[in-house]
Amino acid sequence: LLTNLHIFNNTAEGASAIYFYDWVYLKNSIIDNNSGGQKVISVQRVEAGDAEGIIENVLINDNSCSESAITIWECQGGTINLTSLTIANNTSTSGNNFFGGVYFEAAVTMNIRNSIIYSNEPTNIGISDNSTTPVTANIFYSDIEGGKDGIVYNGNPVINYENNINAIPLFCDYASNVYPNLKGDYHLMPSSPAVGTGENGVNMGA
Repeated sequence: LLTNLHIFNNTAEGASAIYFYDWVYLKNSIIDNNSGGQKVISVQRVEAGDAEGIIENVLINDNSCSESAITIWECQGGTINLTSLTIANNTSTSGNNFFGGVYFEAAVTMNIRNSIIYSNEPTNIGISDNSTTPVTANIFYSDIEGGKDGIVYNGNPVINYENNINAIPLFCDYASNVYPNLKGDYHLMPSSPAVGTGENGVNMGA
């Protein structure tokens, strides 16, 4: 179980921050300014018989790789829960429109809740449904740049999209042109549309 980590300024050929194989549990952490490799956080081979994967209350920002900040791949029927995350300003260097913030493929159910996924390039959420078992994305109470129409996918994934917003989240960093000391601060301004609009009135994001 991985908790209370700050992983930063790493480079690697595979995953520059964390490589999970057939399980994932990460909470209360910051993953920032890692570079190189295919992925920042790699989640591979979660299957139906495995415990549900959990990534919760994690800030993932200002990383670069050829794929996505979170890449979920080669799974076979598992479930992964992405809860209270801020995934912002991450960049895919490959130019592939499926990559940037979160990418997942194969037979997996992904639940995104109370999260902010914003300003990732070239896309925020990419889904590749290339299996006989449908890929399912349940996205609730989150701030997703571009909304449902901004999700890039192929095949026929099931996308359940409810109670979300598409609004500039107004991180404190947003005011850094006026207040340079706020550069890189991903706390929410009091006026942020993500304040109090998560499920049961919680704030969205980490």
